[in-house]
Amino acid sequence: MPSPQHFDGQALVWWREPEVTIAVPWYMGLMFRTRQSSGTLLQANAGDFSKIHILISGKHVRFQVFLGVKRVALLDFPQVRVNDGEWHHVLVELKSIKDGKDIKYMALVSLNYGMFQRSVEIGNELPGLRLRSLFVGGLMKKDGTVQNGLKGCMQGVRMGETSTNLANINMRQGQKIRVEEGCKVANPCTASACPEHSRCTDNWSSHTCVCHPGKPPPPPRTRPFSLPLKNTFRKLKQAHTFSSGNVPIHAPSSPRILRE
Repeated sequence: MPSPQHFDGQALVWWREPEVTIAVPWYMGLMFRTRQSSGTLLQANAGDFSKIHILISGKHVRFQVFLGVKRVALLDFPQVRVNDGEWHHVLVELKSIKDGKDIKYMALVSLNYGMFQRSVEIGNELPGLRLRSLFVGGLMKKDGTVQNGLKGCMQGVRMGETSTNLANINMRQGQKIRVEEGCKVANPCTASACPEHSRCTDNWSSHTCVCHPGKPPPPPRTRPFSLPLKNTFRKLKQAHTFSSGNVPIHAPSSPRILRE
């Protein structure tokens, strides 16, 4: 998946028997952007009972490994909020280390090109297993519908035995559901999202309203929202910037939340 693909929350790409075997070392990498606080990025099912799951949970990246229904590894990045609409990069390295006479298998997870890194022990079941299925952007339920789907974009989904020469997953061999090429989303500024005497700035799936110089923010009765919202205002040099709080930041029509 070298080029961006758009997922609408009910979309996914999946492969049955993708002819991939987990070796050590072994790498998985991807890029994504979203304003959603949760959703599946990638799940690889290996052997009869094992699976690797990379997802967004509570606005943060989570990595976990299961053996059957038992979770044997869990790793979070609580210090990094990733539903900001920006591109984020995740790289997972499976490796082995010596612990006396024993060998431990670890996962080193890097976020945003190594700016944040954490490692966790993953047990000894994964090395040598062949992938049975691979899901990107969501999980498929038994009835064929999508569960825990991502609203956003993904690109650069890769896996292989080196970090510098990862093989792109062949999209043509995968089965797509509602996946679209590119990463364009509707421009909220085309729908009169801001009141008069203000300028609308498109922030990719969100927007900011900036008052014209010398114009105060509109009174509450004139704002174009149907829900009772609390306005906060910030003066930026010669212009007034305002946005409405208490709106989920991933909502396509909600303005960017600015805080003092």
